[in-house]
Amino acid sequence: MSNLLTKLSTATETLNEQEIIDTLKIILAQGTDIEIRNSDVLKNLLKINKNEIIKLTTEVIAEWAKLESNRKILTNEEIINALLVLLENSDVDVIFNAIRALGNICYENEEACNIINKTGIKSVLAILKKDSEREDKSLTMKTAGLLVNLFSLHDGLPRTALKSKVVPLLEQLLIKYYKPFEENQILLTFLLSILSSLSDYFDEQNVPFTEGLCQVVIDIFKVSTNPEISVTCLEIFHGQSEKDEIKTLLAIEGVCELLFELIEKYRHQVNDEESRSVLKMACDLIVVILTGDDCMYMLYNDGVGKVYLNMITWLESDDSDLLSTGILAIGNFARKDVHCIQMVKNGISKKLISSAALDLISRVDFLERLVYWCYNSDHLGVRGEVPRLLAWLIKHCHSFKPFENLLSVKDCVKCIVEMISSNHAVMQNEAFYALNLLCIGCSHSNSSQNGNLNYRNDDSTDKNIEKLMKEVVNADIGKNLNFVINKYGEKMDKQTIDNLLTLLEQLVKSKAVIDHFNSTSVKDVLGKISSNPNAQNISEKFKSIVTEITQ
Repeated sequence: MSNLLTKLSTATETLNEQEIIDTLKIILAQGTDIEIRNSDVLKNLLKINKNEIIKLTTEVIAEWAKLESNRKILTNEEIINALLVLLENSDVDVIFNAIRALGNICYENEEACNIINKTGIKSVLAILKKDSEREDKSLTMKTAGLLVNLFSLHDGLPRTALKSKVVPLLEQLLIKYYKPFEENQILLTFLLSILSSLSDYFDEQNVPFTEGLCQVVIDIFKVSTNPEISVTCLEIFHGQSEKDEIKTLLAIEGVCELLFELIEKYRHQVNDEESRSVLKMACDLIVVILTGDDCMYMLYNDGVGKVYLNMITWLESDDSDLLSTGILAIGNFARKDVHCIQMVKNGISKKLISSAALDLISRVDFLERLVYWCYNSDHLGVRGEVPRLLAWLIKHCHSFKPFENLLSVKDCVKCIVEMISSNHAVMQNEAFYALNLLCIGCSHSNSSQNGNLNYRNDDSTDKNIEKLMKEVVNADIGKNLNFVINKYGEKMDKQTIDNLLTLLEQLVKSKAVIDHFNSTSVKDVLGKISSNPNAQNISEKFKSIVTEITQ
């Protein structure tokens, strides 16, 4: 290949046009995967006023620019400006090759974009404007691809394009090419990417995102089976959804319903940061649409609206983002008093409580903050209420799944164990009940998507119950039981006694806890409960627990 380059250079210097043409054809035929050392010969070739040479030269540049090392050498003001001039050539093949060359040179190349910005993109936009004069879409597609590269790397170029009234042109092209969808996916991807980049500057440049433009993007979104196109449409909607007229149009056109269907269809494929980000954006768009009063009334539809009913199902989701969306969406529907009354009658308020509890207890950072407040706050009221809140979350989340998170947070279990020593009977009972649920939950599975709780005895369960027992021992549960039974054992109410008994039955299954109870003389104080009138029917059970501890 080096011999060919030498031959081309010599032919160029001597202006042997036929030799130049023949050599360029050989270079293209033999493959273009070569690294060039300089661009001098190309600069000279672009100056030759012969159409066939220009056509072949631009094709060679386009091919050579596929290599990153070559792009650096071709990032030259003289070459780029010469290619921009050629966009006004009368030969469509020359224009096509010049666009290809510019597109490849500018790929992930900020320096090349800067050079184009100096000259301007008027000639590039002019090619798009002449789309209606062409029967073939290939030149439009290559031009759109070039603009995608330019707009993604340079802030000034989108601003320049907006001043050139490119948005109405984009709308025309989207309308023209979205049917048939399958044949035009690549071009639509480029056009929507351009629109997405430009939309970031609409407000700054006072460019309206019209309902007509929004409508064609909605139409594309509805028929799209292409993930990249769907996500780009979603980004456009999300960026413009603060405008009331756009919210209303999205609601009328069933975008919320479609988003729900897509999320439900693909939610189990969300397994990385990028896909999670898309899911969050889709969820956020639903909530934003519902902030519009007209949208909220329309989608509630007297409590039978499809979106409203869909959001209710997410109140029981095990996905924290869908759960949060459900809570926020129902909160938006509840802005009207009559809706609130209807929700309470239908039991939605209870689901909201469960959902909120599940959402909060699933957040490790929130649990960590609660524990911090429990042991570092100067406010006694805060320190006293933290364990109560933890117990409330355990009770109302109606799921065992978050318990593993709770066990992972240092001193979380300790907060609840220490509430046993409270001087308030209601707090003692709350502690016993919460610890009971933890014991049961750590011995069971909540893996079923339907929420059915099925017993299992696998490694995960064994580790969780083992860890829980270790946590209660480290929290010195024996000392706390000694205190509360010594002081209040003879006057505990029946419910508290029942919860204490159930907890002890769970705890004595662990050898580590039995050893701990022996070292803290728990068995010696259990007798005080036997004399409580509320424990007469279950005194034998307490005796069996004492026997279990002793053995």
